[in-house]
Amino acid sequence: MEAKGVDGMASRRRQKYKVFHARASSRCKKNEISRLKGEDGVFVKKKEDIQNIITAYFSNLFKSTKPHKESIEEVLRHVQPKVTTLMNQTLMQPFIAEEVTRALKQMGPVKSPGPNGMSAFFFQNYWHIVGKFVTTCVLDFLNNGVLLPRLNYTHIVLIPKCDKPETIPQFRPISLCNVIYKLASKTLANRLKPFLHNIVSESQSAFVSNRLVTDNILVSFEVNHYLKNKRGGKECFAALKLDMSKAYDRVEWSFLKAMLDKLGFDKRFVSLVFQCISTVSFSFVLKGEQFGRIIPKRGLRQGDPLSPYLFILCAEALSRLIHAKENRGLIKGVKISGKAPRVSHLIFADNTIIYCQATKESLSCIKEVLWLYEAAS
Repeated sequence: MEAKGVDGMASRRRQKYKVFHARASSRCKKNEISRLKGEDGVFVKKKEDIQNIITAYFSNLFKSTKPHKESIEEVLRHVQPKVTTLMNQTLMQPFIAEEVTRALKQMGPVKSPGPNGMSAFFFQNYWHIVGKFVTTCVLDFLNNGVLLPRLNYTHIVLIPKCDKPETIPQFRPISLCNVIYKLASKTLANRLKPFLHNIVSESQSAFVSNRLVTDNILVSFEVNHYLKNKRGGKECFAALKLDMSKAYDRVEWSFLKAMLDKLGFDKRFVSLVFQCISTVSFSFVLKGEQFGRIIPKRGLRQGDPLSPYLFILCAEALSRLIHAKENRGLIKGVKISGKAPRVSHLIFADNTIIYCQATKESLSCIKEVLWLYEAAS
Protein backbone atom coordinates (compact mmCIF):
# COMPACT_ATOMS: atom_id res chain seq x y z
CA MET A 1 0.00 0.00 0.00
CA GLU A 2 2.78 2.40 0.97
CA ALA A 3 4.72 1.69 -2.25
CA LYS A 4 1.59 2.25 -4.35
CA GLY A 5 0.96 5.54 -2.53
CA VAL A 6 4.49 6.77 -3.23
CA ASP A 7 4.23 5.70 -6.88
CA GLY A 8 0.90 7.52 -7.18
CA MET A 9 2.35 10.74 -5.78
CA ALA A 10 5.34 10.52 -8.11
CA SER A 11 3.03 9.92 -11.07
CA ARG A 12 0.90 12.97 -10.21
CA ARG A 13 4.03 15.08 -9.76
CA ARG A 14 5.35 14.01 -13.17
CA GLN A 15 1.98 14.85 -14.71
CA LYS A 16 2.12 18.37 -13.23
CA TYR A 17 5.63 18.85 -14.62
CA LYS A 18 4.43 17.70 -18.05
CA VAL A 19 1.60 20.24 -18.01
CA PHE A 20 3.97 23.02 -16.90
CA HIS A 21 6.58 22.21 -19.54
CA ALA A 22 3.91 21.90 -22.23
CA ARG A 23 2.59 25.37 -21.40
CA ALA A 24 6.09 26.84 -21.17
CA SER A 25 7.06 25.30 -24.51
CA SER A 26 3.86 26.56 -26.12
CA ARG A 27 4.44 30.08 -24.83
CA CYS A 28 8.08 30.03 -25.92
CA LYS A 29 7.05 28.94 -29.41
CA LYS A 30 4.37 31.65 -29.55
CA ASN A 31 6.88 34.36 -28.57
CA GLU A 32 9.56 33.11 -30.96
CA ILE A 33 10.48 35.41 -33.84
CA SER A 34 11.34 33.13 -36.75
CA ARG A 35 10.87 35.74 -39.48
CA LEU A 36 10.24 39.47 -39.86
CA LYS A 37 9.03 41.74 -42.60
CA GLY A 38 11.38 44.65 -43.31
CA GLU A 39 10.47 48.16 -44.47
CA ASP A 40 10.67 46.93 -48.07
CA GLY A 41 7.90 44.40 -47.36
CA VAL A 42 10.21 41.40 -47.78
CA PHE A 43 10.38 38.69 -45.11
CA VAL A 44 13.79 37.78 -43.69
CA LYS A 45 14.60 34.61 -41.74
CA LYS A 46 18.34 34.80 -41.05
CA LYS A 47 19.20 35.59 -37.45
CA GLU A 48 21.52 38.47 -38.41
CA ASP A 49 18.90 40.06 -40.68
CA ILE A 50 16.21 39.85 -38.00
CA GLN A 51 18.57 41.41 -35.46
CA ASN A 52 19.44 44.23 -37.86
CA ILE A 53 15.75 45.04 -38.44
CA ILE A 54 15.08 45.12 -34.69
CA THR A 55 18.10 47.31 -33.91
CA ALA A 56 17.39 49.74 -36.76
CA TYR A 57 13.72 50.10 -35.84
CA PHE A 58 14.31 50.86 -32.17
CA SER A 59 17.31 53.09 -32.85
CA ASN A 60 14.94 55.27 -34.87
CA LEU A 61 12.05 54.94 -32.39
CA PHE A 62 14.13 56.11 -29.42
CA LYS A 63 15.58 59.06 -31.35
CA SER A 64 14.22 62.42 -30.19
CA THR A 65 12.27 64.60 -32.62
CA LYS A 66 13.48 67.63 -30.62
CA PRO A 67 10.12 69.39 -30.22
CA HIS A 68 10.20 73.18 -30.39
CA LYS A 69 10.10 75.06 -27.11
CA GLU A 70 7.19 77.12 -28.45
CA SER A 71 5.12 73.96 -29.07
CA ILE A 72 5.71 72.74 -25.52
CA GLU A 73 4.85 76.13 -24.04
CA GLU A 74 1.64 76.32 -26.08
CA VAL A 75 0.43 72.96 -24.74
CA LEU A 76 1.47 73.68 -21.14
CA ARG A 77 -0.04 77.18 -21.16
CA HIS A 78 -3.22 75.73 -19.67
CA VAL A 79 -1.48 73.65 -16.98
CA GLN A 80 -1.62 75.15 -13.50
CA PRO A 81 0.77 74.28 -10.62
CA LYS A 82 -0.74 71.55 -8.46
CA VAL A 83 2.15 70.41 -6.27
CA THR A 84 2.13 72.35 -3.02
CA THR A 85 5.07 73.19 -0.78
CA LEU A 86 3.87 70.57 1.72
CA MET A 87 3.74 67.92 -1.01
CA ASN A 88 7.29 68.74 -2.08
CA GLN A 89 8.50 68.60 1.51
CA THR A 90 6.97 65.13 1.86
CA LEU A 91 8.36 64.00 -1.50
CA MET A 92 11.88 65.11 -0.61
CA GLN A 93 12.12 63.87 2.97
CA PRO A 94 15.22 61.66 3.39
CA PHE A 95 14.54 58.17 2.10
CA ILE A 96 14.95 55.40 4.68
CA ALA A 97 15.74 51.67 4.60
CA GLU A 98 12.17 50.66 5.47
CA GLU A 99 10.94 52.18 2.20
CA VAL A 100 13.38 50.07 0.21
CA THR A 101 12.29 46.91 2.04
CA ARG A 102 8.65 47.78 1.42
CA ALA A 103 9.34 48.24 -2.31
CA LEU A 104 10.99 44.81 -2.45
CA LYS A 105 8.01 43.13 -0.79
CA GLN A 106 5.69 44.73 -3.37
CA MET A 107 7.56 43.14 -6.29
CA GLY A 108 6.39 39.96 -7.98
CA PRO A 109 8.97 37.29 -7.03
CA VAL A 110 9.48 35.75 -10.47
CA LYS A 111 8.56 38.64 -12.77
CA SER A 112 11.05 39.95 -15.35
CA PRO A 113 14.56 39.09 -14.13
CA GLY A 114 17.20 41.74 -14.76
CA PRO A 115 20.11 41.52 -17.23
CA ASN A 116 22.06 39.52 -14.64
CA GLY A 117 19.29 36.88 -14.56
CA MET A 118 18.30 37.64 -10.97
CA SER A 119 14.65 38.27 -10.17
CA ALA A 120 13.14 39.79 -7.05
CA PHE A 121 12.81 36.24 -5.69
CA PHE A 122 16.58 36.05 -5.08
CA PHE A 123 16.67 39.32 -3.16
CA GLN A 124 13.54 38.50 -1.16
CA ASN A 125 14.98 35.16 -0.03
CA TYR A 126 18.54 36.35 0.64
CA TRP A 127 17.79 39.84 1.93
CA HIS A 128 19.47 38.98 5.23
CA ILE A 129 22.71 38.60 3.27
CA VAL A 130 22.51 41.21 0.48
CA GLY A 131 20.03 43.62 2.07
CA LYS A 132 22.53 45.96 3.71
CA PHE A 133 24.59 46.46 0.53
CA VAL A 134 21.53 46.86 -1.73
CA THR A 135 19.85 49.30 0.65
CA THR A 136 23.01 51.42 0.86
CA CYS A 137 23.24 51.49 -2.94
CA VAL A 138 19.58 52.49 -3.38
CA LEU A 139 19.63 55.14 -0.66
CA ASP A 140 22.88 56.59 -2.01
CA PHE A 141 21.03 57.34 -5.23
CA LEU A 142 17.76 58.54 -3.69
CA ASN A 143 19.37 60.77 -1.05
CA ASN A 144 22.59 61.83 -2.79
CA GLY A 145 21.73 61.53 -6.48
CA VAL A 146 24.42 58.94 -7.26
CA LEU A 147 23.18 56.30 -9.73
CA LEU A 148 25.68 53.84 -11.15
CA PRO A 149 25.09 53.67 -14.95
CA ARG A 150 25.51 49.89 -15.03
CA LEU A 151 22.47 49.54 -12.75
CA ASN A 152 20.36 51.15 -15.47
CA TYR A 153 21.50 48.80 -18.23
CA THR A 154 18.38 47.06 -19.52
CA HIS A 155 17.45 44.10 -21.69
CA ILE A 156 14.47 44.39 -24.03
CA VAL A 157 12.36 41.39 -25.00
CA LEU A 158 9.67 41.60 -27.66
CA ILE A 159 6.22 40.23 -26.81
CA PRO A 160 3.70 39.67 -29.64
CA LYS A 161 0.57 41.84 -29.60
CA CYS A 162 -1.30 39.54 -31.99
CA ASP A 163 -1.38 35.85 -32.93
CA LYS A 164 0.85 36.00 -36.00
CA PRO A 165 2.99 39.15 -35.90
CA GLU A 166 4.91 39.99 -39.05
CA THR A 167 6.37 43.46 -38.44
CA ILE A 168 8.16 45.08 -35.50
CA PRO A 169 5.26 47.43 -34.56
CA GLN A 170 3.23 44.29 -33.83
CA PHE A 171 5.54 43.51 -30.89
CA ARG A 172 5.54 45.17 -27.48
CA PRO A 173 9.02 45.98 -26.08
CA ILE A 174 9.23 44.96 -22.41
CA SER A 175 12.18 46.19 -20.39
CA LEU A 176 13.93 43.76 -18.04
CA CYS A 177 15.39 46.25 -15.57
CA ASN A 178 17.97 45.49 -12.92
CA VAL A 179 16.20 44.68 -9.64
CA ILE A 180 18.37 47.13 -7.68
CA TYR A 181 17.36 49.90 -10.08
CA LYS A 182 13.70 48.85 -9.79
CA LEU A 183 13.94 49.13 -6.01
CA ALA A 184 15.01 52.75 -6.38
CA SER A 185 12.38 53.46 -9.02
CA LYS A 186 9.59 51.79 -7.05
CA THR A 187 10.57 53.61 -3.86
CA LEU A 188 10.37 56.88 -5.78
CA ALA A 189 7.02 55.85 -7.28
CA ASN A 190 5.66 55.02 -3.82
CA ARG A 191 6.45 58.57 -2.73
CA LEU A 192 4.64 60.01 -5.75
CA LYS A 193 1.49 57.83 -5.80
CA PRO A 194 -0.36 59.34 -2.79
CA PHE A 195 -0.40 62.79 -4.42
CA LEU A 196 -1.54 61.85 -7.92
CA HIS A 197 -5.26 62.19 -7.17
CA ASN A 198 -4.61 65.85 -6.27
CA ILE A 199 -2.60 66.46 -9.45
CA VAL A 200 -4.41 64.44 -12.11
CA SER A 201 -7.91 65.40 -13.26
CA GLU A 202 -10.88 63.05 -12.92
CA SER A 203 -10.74 62.37 -16.66
CA GLN A 204 -7.95 59.90 -15.80
CA SER A 205 -8.48 56.94 -13.50
CA ALA A 206 -5.66 54.50 -14.37
CA PHE A 207 -2.78 54.20 -11.87
CA VAL A 208 -4.29 56.87 -9.58
CA SER A 209 -4.83 56.07 -5.89
CA ASN A 210 -8.48 55.98 -4.75
CA ARG A 211 -9.64 55.63 -8.36
CA LEU A 212 -10.41 52.57 -10.44
CA VAL A 213 -9.88 52.25 -14.17
CA THR A 214 -13.35 50.68 -14.20
CA ASP A 215 -14.78 54.08 -13.20
CA ASN A 216 -14.00 55.49 -16.63
CA ILE A 217 -15.10 52.26 -18.29
CA LEU A 218 -18.54 52.59 -16.67
CA VAL A 219 -18.82 56.27 -17.60
CA SER A 220 -17.82 55.46 -21.16
CA PHE A 221 -20.38 52.65 -21.33
CA GLU A 222 -23.17 54.96 -20.14
CA VAL A 223 -22.25 57.74 -22.58
CA ASN A 224 -21.97 55.32 -25.50
CA HIS A 225 -25.31 53.75 -24.53
CA TYR A 226 -26.90 57.22 -24.47
CA LEU A 227 -25.49 58.10 -27.90
CA LYS A 228 -26.56 54.77 -29.39
CA ASN A 229 -30.15 55.19 -28.21
CA LYS A 230 -30.46 58.94 -28.79
CA ARG A 231 -33.29 59.50 -31.27
CA GLY A 232 -34.20 63.18 -30.97
CA GLY A 233 -32.80 66.59 -30.13
CA LYS A 234 -31.11 69.32 -32.11
CA GLU A 235 -27.57 68.26 -31.23
CA CYS A 236 -25.65 65.36 -32.72
CA PHE A 237 -22.51 64.04 -31.05
CA ALA A 238 -19.47 62.06 -32.09
CA ALA A 239 -17.17 59.73 -30.16
CA LEU A 240 -13.54 59.34 -31.16
CA LYS A 241 -11.43 56.50 -29.77
CA LEU A 242 -7.70 57.18 -29.97
CA ASP A 243 -4.93 54.64 -29.47
CA MET A 244 -1.46 56.19 -29.34
CA SER A 245 1.06 54.07 -31.20
CA LYS A 246 4.15 53.20 -29.09
CA ALA A 247 2.99 55.88 -26.65
CA TYR A 248 5.48 55.08 -23.87
CA ASP A 249 8.39 54.80 -26.28
CA ARG A 250 7.71 58.19 -27.89
CA VAL A 251 7.49 60.40 -24.78
CA GLU A 252 9.86 63.34 -25.29
CA TRP A 253 12.01 63.97 -22.23
CA SER A 254 12.02 67.73 -22.78
CA PHE A 255 8.21 67.72 -22.66
CA LEU A 256 8.14 65.55 -19.52
CA LYS A 257 10.59 67.84 -17.74
CA ALA A 258 8.63 70.94 -18.71
CA MET A 259 5.42 69.28 -17.45
CA LEU A 260 6.97 68.34 -14.09
CA ASP A 261 8.34 71.86 -13.69
CA LYS A 262 4.99 73.44 -14.60
CA LEU A 263 3.13 71.27 -12.10
CA GLY A 264 5.48 72.57 -9.41
CA PHE A 265 7.62 69.54 -8.53
CA ASP A 266 10.80 70.26 -6.57
CA LYS A 267 13.90 70.45 -8.77
CA ARG A 268 15.58 67.69 -6.73
CA PHE A 269 12.65 65.35 -7.40
CA VAL A 270 12.75 66.16 -11.11
CA SER A 271 16.50 65.50 -11.10
CA LEU A 272 15.99 62.05 -9.53
CA VAL A 273 13.31 61.20 -12.10
CA PHE A 274 15.56 62.21 -14.96
CA GLN A 275 18.49 60.22 -13.69
CA CYS A 276 16.16 57.22 -13.77
CA ILE A 277 15.03 57.72 -17.36
CA SER A 278 18.01 59.39 -19.05
CA THR A 279 20.87 57.11 -17.96
CA VAL A 280 19.35 54.08 -19.68
CA SER A 281 21.09 51.85 -22.19
CA PHE A 282 19.40 48.96 -24.02
CA SER A 283 20.33 45.62 -25.52
CA PHE A 284 17.89 43.15 -27.05
CA VAL A 285 17.37 39.49 -26.22
CA LEU A 286 16.22 37.09 -28.92
CA LYS A 287 16.17 33.31 -28.38
CA GLY A 288 18.34 33.79 -25.31
CA GLU A 289 21.00 35.72 -27.25
CA GLN A 290 21.88 39.32 -26.43
CA PHE A 291 22.60 41.76 -29.27
CA GLY A 292 22.68 45.47 -30.12
CA ARG A 293 23.29 48.49 -27.91
CA ILE A 294 21.11 51.61 -27.91
CA ILE A 295 21.28 54.76 -25.80
CA PRO A 296 17.79 56.32 -26.10
CA LYS A 297 17.03 60.03 -26.28
CA ARG A 298 13.33 59.73 -25.47
CA GLY A 299 10.78 57.23 -24.17
CA LEU A 300 9.65 55.56 -20.95
CA ARG A 301 10.35 51.88 -20.32
CA GLN A 302 7.48 49.41 -20.03
CA GLY A 303 8.73 47.47 -17.04
CA ASP A 304 9.99 50.46 -15.04
CA PRO A 305 7.78 50.97 -11.92
CA LEU A 306 7.95 54.76 -12.38
CA SER A 307 6.83 54.84 -16.04
CA PRO A 308 3.02 54.56 -15.66
CA TYR A 309 2.90 57.52 -13.27
CA LEU A 310 5.13 59.70 -15.44
CA PHE A 311 3.01 58.83 -18.46
CA ILE A 312 -0.27 59.91 -16.87
CA LEU A 313 1.37 63.19 -15.85
CA CYS A 314 2.21 63.74 -19.52
CA ALA A 315 -1.33 62.75 -20.52
CA GLU A 316 -2.65 65.34 -18.09
CA ALA A 317 -1.39 68.02 -20.48
CA LEU A 318 -3.75 66.65 -23.14
CA SER A 319 -6.60 66.65 -20.64
CA ARG A 320 -5.96 70.28 -19.66
CA LEU A 321 -5.76 71.28 -23.32
CA ILE A 322 -9.16 69.71 -24.05
CA HIS A 323 -10.66 71.33 -20.93
CA ALA A 324 -9.35 74.73 -22.06
CA LYS A 325 -11.07 74.36 -25.44
CA GLU A 326 -14.23 73.21 -23.66
CA ASN A 327 -14.22 76.24 -21.35
CA ARG A 328 -14.01 78.52 -24.38
CA GLY A 329 -17.03 76.79 -25.91
CA LEU A 330 -15.04 75.35 -28.82
CA ILE A 331 -15.72 71.76 -27.71
CA LYS A 332 -18.97 70.61 -26.16
CA GLY A 333 -19.09 67.29 -24.34
CA VAL A 334 -22.00 64.90 -23.95
CA LYS A 335 -24.60 65.42 -21.21
CA ILE A 336 -26.66 62.26 -20.70
CA SER A 337 -29.19 63.79 -18.28
CA GLY A 338 -30.23 67.14 -16.85
CA LYS A 339 -28.14 66.88 -13.68
CA ALA A 340 -25.20 64.96 -15.16
CA PRO A 341 -21.92 66.76 -15.92
CA ARG A 342 -20.77 67.05 -19.50
CA VAL A 343 -18.20 64.44 -20.53
CA SER A 344 -15.73 65.66 -23.15
CA HIS A 345 -13.01 63.04 -22.77
CA LEU A 346 -11.85 60.00 -20.81
CA ILE A 347 -8.24 58.86 -20.66
CA PHE A 348 -7.22 55.24 -20.06
CA ALA A 349 -3.38 55.52 -19.94
CA ASP A 350 -2.44 55.45 -23.65
CA ASN A 351 -6.04 55.20 -24.88
CA THR A 352 -8.36 58.20 -25.06
CA ILE A 353 -12.04 58.65 -25.89
CA ILE A 354 -13.17 62.14 -26.92
CA TYR A 355 -16.82 63.20 -27.08
CA CYS A 356 -17.87 66.32 -28.96
CA GLN A 357 -20.57 67.75 -31.18
CA ALA A 358 -20.63 66.19 -34.63
CA THR A 359 -19.82 69.45 -36.39
CA LYS A 360 -17.00 70.47 -38.67
CA GLU A 361 -15.92 73.18 -36.22
CA SER A 362 -15.71 70.81 -33.22
CA LEU A 363 -13.83 68.14 -35.13
CA SER A 364 -11.40 70.73 -36.53
CA CYS A 365 -10.76 71.89 -32.96
CA ILE A 366 -10.10 68.30 -31.83
CA LYS A 367 -7.71 67.86 -34.74
CA GLU A 368 -5.84 71.01 -33.70
CA VAL A 369 -5.61 69.80 -30.08
CA LEU A 370 -4.18 66.44 -31.13
CA TRP A 371 -1.74 68.06 -33.52
CA LEU A 372 -0.47 70.42 -30.79
CA TYR A 373 -0.08 67.58 -28.29
CA GLU A 374 1.72 65.38 -30.82
CA ALA A 375 4.12 68.17 -31.80
CA ALA A 376 5.02 68.91 -28.17
CA SER A 377 5.11 65.50 -26.54
